Amino acid sequence: MSPLDKPPHEATLAQVRASAPGASAWVAANAGSGKTSVLTRRVARLLLDGCRPEKILCLTYTRAAAAEMQARLFKLLGEWSLQSDATLATTLTDLGLPGDPDRQALRRARKLFAEALETPGGLKIQTIHAFCASLLRRFPLESGAPPGFSELDDAARARMLDEIRDRLAAEAEATPDAPFDAAANRLSEQGLESLTAAILGARDLFPENPEPLLRAAFDLSPASDFRRAAEREMSGIDADDLGRLVETMSKGKSTDAKFADELRPAWQALEAADALTAARAVETALHTKSGEPRKLSRLPTKGVAEAHPWTAELIEQLSGQAQELRALRVAHAGFDKAMDLHRYARAVLDLYAKEKAREGVIDFDDLIRAAGALLTTSETAAWALWKLDGGLDHILIDEAQDTSPAQWALVRAIAEEFLAGQGAQDRPRTVFAVGDEKQSIYSFQGAAPREFGRMRAHFRQFLAAAAEAGEGIPLQESSLDYSFRSAPSLLALVDAAFADAAAALTADAETPSHIAFHEQAPGRVDLWPLLETPERAEPPAWHLPVDALPAQAPVLRLADAVAAHVQDQIGAPIPDRDAPGGWRPMRAGDVIVLLRRRGALAGALVDRLKQRGVPVAGADRLRLTASLAVRDLLSLLRVALDPDDDLSTAEVLRSPLGMVSAEELETLALTRDRSSLSRFLRETFPDHPAARLLTDVLNAADYERPHELLQRALVGHGARARIRARLNPEEEDAVDELLARALAYEATETPTLPGFLAFMEASEDLTLKREMDGAGDAVRVMTVHAAKGLEAPFVILADAGPSKSPPGSDVLTHPSDPPVALWSSPKADEAPPMTEAKAARAEREADESLRLLYVALTRARSRLLICGTLGAKADPEGSWHHRVAGAMLDCDATETPAPACLAAEPFETVLTLADRWTPPAEVAAPAAATDDAEGFAPAAAPADLGAAGPFRPAPPAGARPASLPRARRRVAASALDREGEAAAPAPHAPSPHAPSPHDRETARRRGDAIHRLLEALPPLPPEARGTRAEALLAAAHPELPPELRAGCVEEALAALAHPDVAPWLAPSALAEATLSADLPGDLRLIGRVDRLAVERGRLRLLDWKTGPAPETAPEPYLRQMAAYRHALQALHPGAEIEAALFWTASLRLETLAPEALDAALARLSADPKADRLAEAADPPNPAAEPA
Repeated sequence: MSPLDKPPHEATLAQVRASAPGASAWVAANAGSGKTSVLTRRVARLLLDGCRPEKILCLTYTRAAAAEMQARLFKLLGEWSLQSDATLATTLTDLGLPGDPDRQALRRARKLFAEALETPGGLKIQTIHAFCASLLRRFPLESGAPPGFSELDDAARARMLDEIRDRLAAEAEATPDAPFDAAANRLSEQGLESLTAAILGARDLFPENPEPLLRAAFDLSPASDFRRAAEREMSGIDADDLGRLVETMSKGKSTDAKFADELRPAWQALEAADALTAARAVETALHTKSGEPRKLSRLPTKGVAEAHPWTAELIEQLSGQAQELRALRVAHAGFDKAMDLHRYARAVLDLYAKEKAREGVIDFDDLIRAAGALLTTSETAAWALWKLDGGLDHILIDEAQDTSPAQWALVRAIAEEFLAGQGAQDRPRTVFAVGDEKQSIYSFQGAAPREFGRMRAHFRQFLAAAAEAGEGIPLQESSLDYSFRSAPSLLALVDAAFADAAAALTADAETPSHIAFHEQAPGRVDLWPLLETPERAEPPAWHLPVDALPAQAPVLRLADAVAAHVQDQIGAPIPDRDAPGGWRPMRAGDVIVLLRRRGALAGALVDRLKQRGVPVAGADRLRLTASLAVRDLLSLLRVALDPDDDLSTAEVLRSPLGMVSAEELETLALTRDRSSLSRFLRETFPDHPAARLLTDVLNAADYERPHELLQRALVGHGARARIRARLNPEEEDAVDELLARALAYEATETPTLPGFLAFMEASEDLTLKREMDGAGDAVRVMTVHAAKGLEAPFVILADAGPSKSPPGSDVLTHPSDPPVALWSSPKADEAPPMTEAKAARAEREADESLRLLYVALTRARSRLLICGTLGAKADPEGSWHHRVAGAMLDCDATETPAPACLAAEPFETVLTLADRWTPPAEVAAPAAATDDAEGFAPAAAPADLGAAGPFRPAPPAGARPASLPRARRRVAASALDREGEAAAPAPHAPSPHAPSPHDRETARRRGDAIHRLLEALPPLPPEARGTRAEALLAAAHPELPPELRAGCVEEALAALAHPDVAPWLAPSALAEATLSADLPGDLRLIGRVDRLAVERGRLRLLDWKTGPAPETAPEPYLRQMAAYRHALQALHPGAEIEAALFWTASLRLETLAPEALDAALARLSADPKADRLAEAADPPNPAAEPA
């Protein structure tokens, strides 16, 4: 029977067998197979069998995983305590309890919830670091840990390393040949910082006496040095022969003469008995700049070779000696460089250890090292293990594939101690490990996937020997092949993608095999072609930052396409087994966008999703000092420290803390006297909320701690509410982290304001990790690493194209015994041990890249989209995209029309693999937004915390301005266009495709379709527009009748071909150009111009109009174009502004007279309806940003 013929319940039976508590077990589990469920079941069954909760130790990889496991266990036990006898009996039978549960078993099950709650110290479900910390605190004297130690966080470690580098640099000034000089002379300041961090991450590679290991690595004898080796090699070269060769070659052709000039320094040095210089010159003459041996096919040239045959033989001899010399030089240079690295490393590590001991802290690596030493090598190891032996009966390890060798050594020491002699115990003692080698992606944190298989073999052998001695049961090995997550078509793709890469996934190179638990689940995979760099890309506009990407950059085009696709798909049917009919409308929270690493694409995706109004949870990592809210709060503290700091004051006023508009700030700055901005505001407008905030904070700065000052602003003055209303949801997380950093600083340092600001400046690179599993109904944009353990109905893998790996660490690992660190060199100076170490690292990185792809593909339940970009010189072969494309073809994927979001790209189809993907024409309306989703809509701040409005001065009228310009109200250009729609003008040459005037909905859809075409088609060659337009409308507007779609295509193509619109279709013209500017009457325009042509001294704007063409432009259109023109005049004073309408139905260009636009703008300013338009475009929100 094939795996697909197995009944679905086999998956549950496999879980029951894996969770049976009677023997030690090792479980290899596929993605989505329910690893956490199996672990929870096993703990529950251990408790049912009478094991005390405190005798069970569960080790997980992350705190989030530990919290989830504990929550699941408490939920399960809590349900048992409330179930009826019949229900509970069924539950226990399904769990795998043998026989029918009797009343005693039911009573026991109901008591477990209370027992678990009342366990002293709580259940031992914790990360391995937390377990090690508790172990060291239990045995402080035996472990040598500082009494009452605390863990050193990343920010504190970074500050400590900065101080260590500064101290070593200061010592180097007074000490010749100091370790710091040995490293600093070879690196920049930034390189030295990276090297120091790499040393800490590889501290086991730096023994006390590295010289013997390094000499063995470079194959150098104990007394060898390059000078003596060079003299020995050069002794075989006769100076007279070399001189004769130089003279002979110098008389040949230019190639011969050039070689003679290169070889001449070697002859001269040999004549002067300087063997070292001669050796270097011979090597240089006979090697390329990249270090490769020089080709001798043209040395000597034919004429010299025929006249002097001995020259070829001598050059051949010199080439061999040059290669020997190079091998000796790079070996000695590599050895010297590695010794410099070890000297610097030992100085750093010794000072680091002293500083940690002085401050009573240990870092996370110390936790593992110290705990491992306590249980394996210390004099009290046997006693510590004996003490632990009395407190543990069962060890369970989650995500075992991510466990490092040092962590495995610790687990092995504990497990072997309590497994030894277990025959004398009343109850069996067990070890349980569950993991998936295919998901081992944390090598940068020490994980070694091969250890999973090695430790399985170790415990298999250990327990088999114990069983033969009558002391226990052999290790039970099983696998969980069923996936409860993904649809069959997605799993078929995964199997096909890695059929030829099994060796990269698992130690035994077993071909992956996945079985879908939900055999009939619909699934769909789409593969977009890679977006390429255009041949001629226009540079970014002059006013943009120098590092800004051009608008045609593949990264930005891809972000636009993905955001548009997500927007289109929200509300579309998505499979859901719990929904009526098996389908429901897709929500934003159903989408995860995965990236290989954070970069320009991550930021662009978040920005484009926000621009389209799609709820997005923000970044999964946030650099604390890059947060706008944190920077605003730090500016407030700088003002509290120095009230005359005008820049910081201005930053506070323009932020959500001050809610002052740009116009108001400008008025403040221009009308103040010589006093500072802060003083002028507080004295002149004391009742303004911003003035009250500054006054309060300044009065409290002398006696309150930084944390209290921050809370005073956030709570006392409502700044937190305004931050939440004005900024992104991740800003609240950043504010909370800032408050936590303030408390941490106050716990270890004297809590002064200058000290805290310096503390935060030193923490510039501190990164905040945001948990995205509770992101609410919002799109999540995150790395594949961060997404491990998560799932979603729709997963988009957005950077599957060729990816250049970031430069690796300069610290290389040589596989000696024990391993030792080498210092990387450029390829031209690379010795064989370095080349081998780099090759081994590249192979490990390639294998991990494939495992990362496996994790990405297995996050999806129903839909998967793979896309990416292709650089100008990149090779797609070997990329994730190339691998997935091959797998899709193996799975019989077909070509389907490209979605509408790809209309501007030069391809018409995408590759699609779909199985049972037959969504209904209509699905039930989306459920009302939950409370979770509220976190991603701009929240209105309380009325008294909103925009401050006009300043009200304290001095008499006339001494200061009575009030500054009030905040302008926003009005959308579309609102100007809509006003007066009822008064439809008489048609002028109506289009034959135009709908009846009574069919307004059809007219709206027709207008949308034509506008979409007029936006997407201009970048394409005219001959390609027709086919692309039909495909675009078929994908974007399938609801339109075919004849109406054909009419839309015909009308749009005719408009684009009309000679009158040519100036607006030039390559420099802008499409959908966004405008925001002030209008008369305290209004601010926000709109988009269909086409904007930018010429020297002149701007020409054009708006497409798809309705019936009147004799003259109606008033709403005049007002709209007048507002656009006024906005452009404000942005480009002195430029000539032309405005025109193009009526697509009659193919008529209507140029609008400047005097008509001026009159329309005047009528708009005086129109009382303007207030209503502003309210319609921008509903009242006291937290909205003033103009």
